[in-house]
Amino acid sequence: MKKHYSKKSTEKKIEKLYNFSRSELIENGIQKYNFEKVIKYAGLSKATVYKKFYNRKNFIIETIKFLIDDYIEPFKKLLDDVESFDEVFDFLYGLNIDFKEILDIYPIEDLFSDFEILDFINNYYYEKFGIIIKNKIEEFKIKGEIRNDIKTDFIFEYITSVTKSIGNLLSKYEYKEVIESFSILINSSLKNDF
Repeated sequence: MKKHYSKKSTEKKIEKLYNFSRSELIENGIQKYNFEKVIKYAGLSKATVYKKFYNRKNFIIETIKFLIDDYIEPFKKLLDDVESFDEVFDFLYGLNIDFKEILDIYPIEDLFSDFEILDFINNYYYEKFGIIIKNKIEEFKIKGEIRNDIKTDFIFEYITSVTKSIGNLLSKYEYKEVIESFSILINSSLKNDF
C-alpha cells in the first residue's frame, strides 16, 4: 500500500528541513554543507525538496533567508529601544564578544565565496534592515543628534559601508579597538556637536 502524505505533514517536514539546514549551514558553512544529510534528516524525498527548491544553491539561499528573518524583529526591537545616537555606541561598547573565536568556530567567511549568495545577502539586507535603519536615522535627525544636511540614504550607505569594514577588521584586530576607532570616525562625520 502506497503512503499518502498530507500537506500539513509535508509542511512540518519542510520546517524541520529549514531548522536542520540552519544548523548544518552554521556548523559547516557553504562549502561543506551536506544537502543530502539535511534532506534525509527531515524525512523528505529528494524529489520533493528539488521540486520546491530546484537545487542545492537555491535551498542554501532560502536557508540564509530563514536565518536572516529570525533577526529582523529582534533587531527592530533593539533599535526601537535605543533613544539616542550615543546609546548605539554604548550598546556596542557593552558587547563582550570574541569575534575572532566566532570566526574560528563558524565558517562565516565562505558565505562570501559565492557571488550569487553574496548578492542575495546584500539585497535582502537592504530590503529587510534598510527601512528599519533609515527610520532610526530619521529619528536621530529630528532630535538634532545627527546632521540634517546629508540625505538619509547617504547616511545609511555610509553606515552600511562602515559596518562592512568593521566586519573585515574584526578578523585582524580586537573588538574594542575596532569599535573605538570607528565610533570616533562616525561621530566626527555624523554628529552635530562633535
